Amino acid sequence: MTNTMTFYADQIYLELKRDILNEEFRVGELISPEYVIQRFGVCRSFALEALTHLSDMGLLTDEFYVRLTNEKEYLMMSRLKMTFFNLSFAVHKVQEKKTPYCLNCLKGALFQMKHAAREVDGVVFKQSIQRFYGCMIEFTELRTLDKNITYLVETLDYLEAKNPEFFYGTTAKQVICYLEDLVNSLERQEFDRCHKAIESFYSHNLELLFR
Repeated sequence: MTNTMTFYADQIYLELKRDILNEEFRVGELISPEYVIQRFGVCRSFALEALTHLSDMGLLTDEFYVRLTNEKEYLMMSRLKMTFFNLSFAVHKVQEKKTPYCLNCLKGALFQMKHAAREVDGVVFKQSIQRFYGCMIEFTELRTLDKNITYLVETLDYLEAKNPEFFYGTTAKQVICYLEDLVNSLERQEFDRCHKAIESFYSHNLELLFR
């Protein structure tokens, strides 16, 4: 059982998660609180708690529609979530310890990303993502986060192969937009905005990444 959920909500969450990943629901199908109440015989608060946790984990949208049923994509999404969580942790390190960082390095990586996206150059685009994330790790001396770069590139490889047109037309632009906001916020030392940029990229753009 998770530490943040009540016992009954946790059991509902686990069963629904299993059903979703076994493709017993379709992508885009609504799992409503009323459905959960009727199926499990629980009160509305337990139903909402379980559904909210499924949404937080990325299996459902904020409105409780099924986002994905593919276990491989769910694993990648979980790794992606951890990658951006650790990026947020890196910002905390910069904020709390006043760790020096090179904005020129981050801006250079962003410039490279933009050029690669315009030229539809996946190799350079992903290299620039690696460079950006690597710079954040270097500045904060969080070498244990190196493996997240591999996870991130694997995810981008999969998404590019799945739908190249959408990847370069939408996903790449979204990545650049949020990372640019992050760099601008770092430059102004607006750390709350840094965290919001990271959270927004993950929370509000999963449907762009795993549509």
